[in-house]
Amino acid sequence: MEDFISNYSFRNCSNAIGDIWCILSAIFVGLSAIIGFLSAIFSKLSAILVFLSAIFAILSAILSFLSAIFRDTIMDKTIIRDEDLKEWFLVALYFYMSFYH
Repeated sequence: MEDFISNYSFRNCSNAIGDIWCILSAIFVGLSAIIGFLSAIFSKLSAILVFLSAIFAILSAILSFLSAIFRDTIMDKTIIRDEDLKEWFLVALYFYMSFYH
């Protein structure tokens, strides 16, 4: 699922390379992946690390969404596209699965 979030983040960066939200989103995706890896190694800290990983993934998704809103508003005068809503459903599903399963 982290691959989905990183692909989503970088797809939104493709038209706004210098956009600060894209840069922060990429950083949060990286932190989420590192923390997820550490949680696999240290099982005693797993619950805390999974929680932190989910928080970074959520921050990444929010920043990516802000980037998409501002990019789309400027480029084609739309705020949210149907494909963004489908991807947000998957991000919400990832959040649910991280905490409850």
